[in-house]
Amino acid sequence: MQLSVLTALLPLLPLALAKSTTITVGKGGLVFNPETVTAAAGDTLEFTFYPQSHSVAQSSFATPCIANESGVWSDFMPVSDPNGGNMTFTVTVNGTEPLWLYCSRAKHCQAGMAMVVNEPKSGNTLEAYKSAAKKVDKATSPQGDARGGVVAAAGSGNSTASTSASASGTSSSATGTTTKASGTATSPSPSSTTGAASRLSMEVAGLGVVGLAGLVVGGMI
Repeated sequence: MQLSVLTALLPLLPLALAKSTTITVGKGGLVFNPETVTAAAGDTLEFTFYPQSHSVAQSSFATPCIANESGVWSDFMPVSDPNGGNMTFTVTVNGTEPLWLYCSRAKHCQAGMAMVVNEPKSGNTLEAYKSAAKKVDKATSPQGDARGGVVAAAGSGNSTASTSASASGTSSSATGTTTKASGTATSPSPSSTTGAASRLSMEVAGLGVVGLAGLVVGGMI
């Protein structure tokens, strides 16, 4: 019976091992920090925003500062608090291909406000992307509201926009209703509560997977 339980929980092991990386947007200048991230499928990227107004948009290496209409888009995040960090945009990585991101506000991208997830070791590097970005006449922003991630007031646990994300540059089906982000936290909706309960259940299951896997390795099952 223990073996059957382990078999059922093993598919959840990647969720238990997923890591989260916090990326500041506009803290200390027109920069993402860090501007290069290595991530595996299932890992999350949590963007926190600083004054005055920045965004996270996805492009390709071949077209720097030009939005991929079906890619990641945080919408613009106006922030007045100099300490920032009151709004977050969380993206779940679906693959290991390079994910090129930039700020689409004014000339921010051309000034070097760009980053990459899973940067190639040679050729299509972030340095090469930024060099090409300097020659772009006008950066573009995707049409519509935030997508490809979850927008929330930091620490509130209440999301205001939700869709699935892709690190491969292709869009995928939505997992929630996309709405325009608001800087004001609201009471959690039933769907938000359900989602939180689901995440908690998965985290508990993940801990069970790790424990059971340890028993297998130790020869106890």
